[in-house]
Amino acid sequence: MSIIVPQPDSKSNARQIASLLVRWLIRLIFSVLGLLLFCMLIFLLQPVQNWVVQKVSTEVSEKLETKVKVGRLRLNFFDKITLEDFFVEDLQKGDTLLFSENLKVNFVTNPFVLIRRGLTIEEISLENATFNLRKAPKAKETNLEIILHRLFPAKPKADKKGSSFRMDIRRLNLYEVAFLKDDKVKGQRLYTALYEGKVVFRQLDIPGKRIDIRSIMLNQPILQIDEFEGIPAAIETVLQIADTSAIKDTALLKVRIENFQMNDGMFSLHNYARAPVRTTPADELDYQHMDVSDIDIDIQNFSFYRETYLGTIKKIALKERSGFVLNELSAISAKVSSDTTELLGLKIKTPYSEIGDTLVFRHRELADYEIFPDAVNMQGNFHNASVAVRDIMTFAPGLKSNAFFANNKDEVVLIDGEIRGRVNNLRGRDLDIRLSDGSRLNGSFSSRNLAVKMRNS
Repeated sequence: MSIIVPQPDSKSNARQIASLLVRWLIRLIFSVLGLLLFCMLIFLLQPVQNWVVQKVSTEVSEKLETKVKVGRLRLNFFDKITLEDFFVEDLQKGDTLLFSENLKVNFVTNPFVLIRRGLTIEEISLENATFNLRKAPKAKETNLEIILHRLFPAKPKADKKGSSFRMDIRRLNLYEVAFLKDDKVKGQRLYTALYEGKVVFRQLDIPGKRIDIRSIMLNQPILQIDEFEGIPAAIETVLQIADTSAIKDTALLKVRIENFQMNDGMFSLHNYARAPVRTTPADELDYQHMDVSDIDIDIQNFSFYRETYLGTIKKIALKERSGFVLNELSAISAKVSSDTTELLGLKIKTPYSEIGDTLVFRHRELADYEIFPDAVNMQGNFHNASVAVRDIMTFAPGLKSNAFFANNKDEVVLIDGEIRGRVNNLRGRDLDIRLSDGSRLNGSFSSRNLAVKMRNS
């Protein structure tokens, strides 16, 4: 009699192994979740939070070489930390460099990054923060610049204990942030405030002076500049700071921004040193007392290198207190340097004018715009341009003394051709000028002293 031995079922074995693996996987997941929950509960204990706050304060203080305080720390999951009442003392002891109600920090949680580079900060958010910018006597850099060099050193200092975190910022978020720089010696007070700002970096290499930004978005920014008579520097105690600028640095800052957007901005400039009070008529642009609002800017492929700005202007719009309104300024190619402003593929629209083609301004320095009719050399190529006389007089108010401009301030002139020179030494070539009454002028012209001289004003 033969005995039949049952053969093992391979499918049954596979199911058993799979069931075993699933059970172990479930146990592992619950173990990890339990461990995370336990760690979170432990972190809620006040002694643990106090220890972490002290650890963070000490680490950041050592890195910045100044006092840092944290009021309270909150952990959101395991990759986000909120530091409440975050304080950084100024390099000149006793003052405040930065205070933020909330400083939120995001960490890289990739285990391979943690093993290879340690705890890495990739995103920072500031809420209700104030920066006080100062420059110590004889110092070459502001306190903020020195702090940034310490955060991003060219050659990291050797640390016996080893630094437990590093900066690799990819995103910066700002909510109700203000910057204040009050320089009584130089005679300038600069105030900048921002309701909301978001910056996405491709590369932030401060030691190498290379900044590559994917996008910047600013909502309701405010920039106020007040100029006044400076106070001669008295004999002061100079804080000896390890000034990074003392190291010979031949690298030039290079900045690239793929997309820059500003919405509903405001700008004001008041030069009380040159003009203690505004004396110009309310409807006239005053370069010493400017108030600009409703500023919208959209610029693409912006770059800065060797004191030259390049980019494509999609749109700039604004309103000035004098009543001047710029509905749109766009240019396929824009260049601004210390001696040239060049706009190619230009389009300018105001409620009364529409100008296109090319416009170039040449000057010795940007301050020459304050005496525009005498100091700024223009080159304009116009095609089917409609120019309101009142808009010309906005930038050259001295033209009000010219009978032609004064009597035709409400006229809109149609222009084709080329115009060169300064307002007070203007030349036209191959011009076709048409007035609203049907008059038409063809040819070239030259003129002198169309506006009142402004150098002595």
